[in-house]
Amino acid sequence: MGKRHRKQREQRGVESTRVRLEGLLANGDTRGAVEAAKQLIREQPGEESEALAVGAYAQRIRALIAEGLGREAGAMAAIVRERFPAHVVACASVLEEARLAAGDFDSILRELASAESAQRAAIEERLMPWIVDPSAIARSSALDPADPLAREAAVVAEVFEIVTARLASPDELARLNDVRRRSPLAPWKLLLRAIDAFHRNEDERVAGNIAAIDARSPAARAGTVLTELTTGTRKGERSFAAERLVDRVSGGRATITAQLRNIEAAANSDDRRRLREEIRALMRSFDKLSPYGREQARMALLSLCGGYFGPEQVASLFRIDEHGPSMERYAAILMELSGLTFGAAVWTAYAEGLLELREIEPWQAAEIYLHALALGDFDDDPFVCRDPTHGHPVDELPDTARMIEQIIGLDPAPKVLARIVPYLDRLDNKELHRVLTAWRKRDPNAPEPLLRLLKLAERERRYADAVTLVRQGDAMKILDPEYPRLRQRVLFRSAEQLLVSGKRGAAAALLEEIANENLGDDAGTWLLALRWAAAPPEKAGDLLAELAWRGVRGEIAMAEISGELGIPYALPASHASPDELLDGVRRGLALLQSVGRIPQRCAWLVERTDLYLDRATEAQLLGVGSMAFVLKMMPLAWKATARGLAIGGSSLPRALLLRAEILLAIRADPQRTLPIIEAARTLAQNAHDAELVAHAAELAHEIRFYRRMREEKLSPREIDSIVEYERARTFPTLRGPSQKKTRRKKAPPKKKLPSPSKERGLFEP
Repeated sequence: MGKRHRKQREQRGVESTRVRLEGLLANGDTRGAVEAAKQLIREQPGEESEALAVGAYAQRIRALIAEGLGREAGAMAAIVRERFPAHVVACASVLEEARLAAGDFDSILRELASAESAQRAAIEERLMPWIVDPSAIARSSALDPADPLAREAAVVAEVFEIVTARLASPDELARLNDVRRRSPLAPWKLLLRAIDAFHRNEDERVAGNIAAIDARSPAARAGTVLTELTTGTRKGERSFAAERLVDRVSGGRATITAQLRNIEAAANSDDRRRLREEIRALMRSFDKLSPYGREQARMALLSLCGGYFGPEQVASLFRIDEHGPSMERYAAILMELSGLTFGAAVWTAYAEGLLELREIEPWQAAEIYLHALALGDFDDDPFVCRDPTHGHPVDELPDTARMIEQIIGLDPAPKVLARIVPYLDRLDNKELHRVLTAWRKRDPNAPEPLLRLLKLAERERRYADAVTLVRQGDAMKILDPEYPRLRQRVLFRSAEQLLVSGKRGAAAALLEEIANENLGDDAGTWLLALRWAAAPPEKAGDLLAELAWRGVRGEIAMAEISGELGIPYALPASHASPDELLDGVRRGLALLQSVGRIPQRCAWLVERTDLYLDRATEAQLLGVGSMAFVLKMMPLAWKATARGLAIGGSSLPRALLLRAEILLAIRADPQRTLPIIEAARTLAQNAHDAELVAHAAELAHEIRFYRRMREEKLSPREIDSIVEYERARTFPTLRGPSQKKTRRKKAPPKKKLPSPSKERGLFEP
């Protein structure tokens, strides 16, 4: 073959290689294109062939990056720099992306270290899509460890190790707050919070954090995996890196899930031998789980094992030290599953043991104590041994007050302390005072303990302490709507106590302080009567005249205060019209309610309304009836309710409940009283009056021994029948004590007098 023909053949071969290279690139076969480029350079070295080869390499590098093979892309970029130095400038952007995809951040970090603040944001924005491993930034020597990005990378890397191995504490998670919102590591902060929420079974928090991750960050791909785990769905095939993350976070969840199904099938078939073997097989899979994962899987098995194996067998199957503190935890859970409330004592011992060994944080111990409190009151637990002969001190048994004090002593967050409120009602006054004082010492700004201490001081009539608490509460500016009413009652009671003890000057000073506040009209009348009681004679006349001007309300206030303080009644009787008398009694009841008092010494005034009930309104009838009932004037209260039942209207359910209270007080037939309560409850439910519904339930509770109140509502016809029947009934005649015939007692036998002597006495004639 001639030289010319050989050159033509070689030229056709080169042209076919170039055509094949261009076709492979057009079809997206970058691997084949790189091989064709190598062959083209061998066949026809030169600038043109090198340019085609570099283009093929660039497309292959981009494909490797898209597949998540950053290291391979970096290695190929190094080949391009070595073999084709003349073409590096043309593909500099691709080579830089390959370097970043391989985790080599030194060059961009050097650029970041010397950049100004305006340029720094742009560089960090460019860096963010390539951060696959935040620890690579923390390890880089190109960045000063004091740089904000280096500190953030160290925090993210450390917290990542924690949340993929166990539950993170609040303090550990709080370290993520140091990561800036616009930091290139902000998506990783959100991912770590999502992983923590995943471990805590808080799917909503998982979804919220993942939704906030920037889609350009590699953390978004990991977030997609977490979404699949929480929703139970899977979209396409996972990459190798995604599978590694799943294995790291879930600890081989798929394998363990299958084994758990086998265990459940063995339990359903009551095959104890197979169940034991399946559990042992599962325990062998626990080795690659984190400690937290092992605990979670064991918890899932307890409900199955509790009915088949004893505590010692459970400890053996679960590979637990029978004498270790974790055994107490499993024992407590088994007791709960069995419905035994004395598991609370075991929970307490478990928490105390771990605290002593310093294996848990105080906030974790507080959660255990709160869980134990939710299981019931130890004082009512029939299973707790109180026999001192059994080798344990009885006074060291756990109780509610002691557990609450332990929680407070752990110094938890204020929101954790607020969770002890439902258990405070179990305590007696002495324990409650001790617990609330400790709570206030731990959290001086909490309003709840101060309010409860104030109520306790009022209940125990320690008004000097109560006034001190009021001063502290005023400084705190408490927003609780109950506080102003409680404060007003305490100040009034304190002033009354000072008057009883003869300290008129101190009482007058306190009343002057109260007068400077914005009081309602009713409380103002009560204040006026107290100021009259504390005033010197030269000022008492003016105050008395103003009280007389207030009519029946003033009379009621004076009757109650003067009777309480033992002061002679000095207000002349008013000559009120029937309407003024009825309305004055109604407003007098509101006055006493506003200052926290019940009527005791105004029966003579309420009795005057008996002649005018036929012209009273609904509200006036309820006021007269309530006052008469409290003052034990049952016939008058009965007439007021009868008139109220005849009028009907919106106050009908209250009139019915007052009639039921009268029947309960006079010990009437419960079979008659209960339908009245049911009718009042139905009317209150129709009016959406929750307060009356609760009051009806309280009254029905007093007679539940005879019959339970029906759950369904009464029909309108049934209600009308009950109202009509009660309206027409007269006040029953109360039977007095039985007049049984007393048994006649036999008279003692008469003593026989000695027979007179026949001899004469010394003084006889």
